[in-house]
Amino acid sequence: MDSIPHEEYWQIYRRVPRLCVEVVITDPERGVILVQRAIEPFIGTWHLPGGTVRFGESLIDAVRRVALHEVGVGVNEALPMAPLEYPSHVAAGLDSPVSIPYLVISPIGDPCLTFMTASGRDESSAIGWHREVPPNMHVDQVTFLQRMARFLRHSPTYPKES
Repeated sequence: MDSIPHEEYWQIYRRVPRLCVEVVITDPERGVILVQRAIEPFIGTWHLPGGTVRFGESLIDAVRRVALHEVGVGVNEALPMAPLEYPSHVAAGLDSPVSIPYLVISPIGDPCLTFMTASGRDESSAIGWHREVPPNMHVDQVTFLQRMARFLRHSPTYPKES
């Protein structure tokens, strides 16, 4: 299969919807796991672990891959949640991701401990449990967590939607 030139690829990438998954790991005491981006776009912002679904990859396999790569945990069971769209990306002319977040039922391992000892986490600079929205969290994910708070296994103190 012939590849297309890099610039042409990015022109297409920015103009078509892209299927992604987000990994939602919660704990009644600690809150929700977030990672801080170490790469553009949105470098330094906190977000749910997530990524693009690869060609031929099932959604649950994408969830397992992202959970292992971004937070160092295994996933046996996860349930799909309401879709998550990114109007801020479209408005900024970045791309058009559409994501299906998955609530991880019982992660295998502790995300914070495994992240500290694992190597190759070049996309994230930090990981942590959050009971409140950090000041520099991705706006579209804040909106999602506000809407989903009643379904999560903890009671986060996310500011109410205005």
